[in-house]
Amino acid sequence: MTTVNDDSRLGRLEGRVEEQTASMQEIRQDMRSGFQQVNARFERVDARFDRIEARIDQTNSRVDRLFLAFLGVGAAQIGLLITLLLRGV
Repeated sequence: MTTVNDDSRLGRLEGRVEEQTASMQEIRQDMRSGFQQVNARFERVDARFDRIEARIDQTNSRVDRLFLAFLGVGAAQIGLLITLLLRGV
């Protein structure tokens, strides 16, 4: 048989369980909100990296064009040198 003390203890425990449930729901909401903020930050960082990658690609294409230009100039100089050597003979 339960006594008044047992009933009041059970009532308090039920109240604490309800409080804990509410606290857990708040924590879940806070975590969801925090994860959404982190995801938004990662998306911004990804966008920055995409812009940096595009800039690197542009720089690489410029360097490639400069290399080809220097290669062309070097080939022209070799051609001139050969021409001068053959004319001098």
